[in-house]
Amino acid sequence: MGCHTQYSKRYPSEYAIFEPSTNKRTQIINSYDNAIYYNDYVVDSIFSMLDIYSQSKPQVRITALYISDHGENVYDEGEYCGHDYAGKIPNANIEIPFILWLSPAQKKYWENNHPPLHQRLNTPYMIDDLFHTIIDIAGISTPCFVPSKSFLNTAYDSTRLRLLEDGNVYGR
Repeated sequence: MGCHTQYSKRYPSEYAIFEPSTNKRTQIINSYDNAIYYNDYVVDSIFSMLDIYSQSKPQVRITALYISDHGENVYDEGEYCGHDYAGKIPNANIEIPFILWLSPAQKKYWENNHPPLHQRLNTPYMIDDLFHTIIDIAGISTPCFVPSKSFLNTAYDSTRLRLLEDGNVYGR
């Protein structure tokens, strides 16, 4: 369930670093922050395991990608929380983490064949094109691959319209 509503049920008690509150809004925010804290721990643990494995197998190219399916509006925009919306999707629901982990062998492969990854830090992207990005980073050759849809490719089209479910264009 990740960090979905009923946030207080999304983490073990030892990860409750944000204090309980008698104020309902503050309590929900603190519970959400605790759920995020625990989720970050889980993701970091997976990346740490991959790092240890890659040190024992230095020739193996490993890629791990973490993305959320959606964000949660926790009083960021409006007086409600969750991922429901009325009219316009809040940015908190659509701006999600995108964390890419590469083993040293994969980093070396990537750096020898592509532009530096840090050049993409603030590049707009929607995960509906994730298929193409995964194909690109894996070095798979297929006629299905469209370079302009791969976030990491030099041919990536960062100017394309990003039409949201609510009919609005993201960024406008």
